[in-house]
Amino acid sequence: MGSIQALIGSWAQAIGTVISAIGGTPILVIGDGNQPYAIIGNSLQAVGAAVLADEADNALDQYGNIIPAIGNVIVLRGVFLDDLDLAITGDLFQATGGSLSIYTAIQDEELVNFYANGLQVVGNGAQALAGIQEKQDIDSEDLAIAGGWIQAMGAIIAALQETYDYYLNPNETEDDDVEDDRSKG
Repeated sequence: MGSIQALIGSWAQAIGTVISAIGGTPILVIGDGNQPYAIIGNSLQAVGAAVLADEADNALDQYGNIIPAIGNVIVLRGVFLDDLDLAITGDLFQATGGSLSIYTAIQDEELVNFYANGLQVVGNGAQALAGIQEKQDIDSEDLAIAGGWIQAMGAIIAALQETYDYYLNPNETEDDDVEDDRSKG
């Protein structure tokens, strides 16, 4: 993408996943539980994904960001209502959207984005599985923690790639595309 909008969206998403991962790691939580972390983290993730969806080049990439944004909103609703089913559903939405982003990364031959989105899908899947296990009274805290950090690593990698595209690879930026269009006309 290489635009400032994509840069902001990807970093909002990355910061949100890190905040959520911190909130899901009991040893790191300061205060009375993880609810504030989950609210702030999922809100940032939803906003970041929505910004990226607005910047998307094609419909599949757009849906690959809209669906996770919806998933984050569903997780938020689950946090406010203390509803594990909503949290599981939201995590599955995020994984589904990430899967679409994996497909577009393959189409565009973007190896880093393939891995970044793959990590996020695995992380969201692990979190959903942990929620399902929790419903069955199976200890799943370690799986949920691992899932949160795996997702965060994928989001950070995606944000770093977006930073590279914006700052270090000027041939891919939106401004150069505008200049190229002007020189042709």
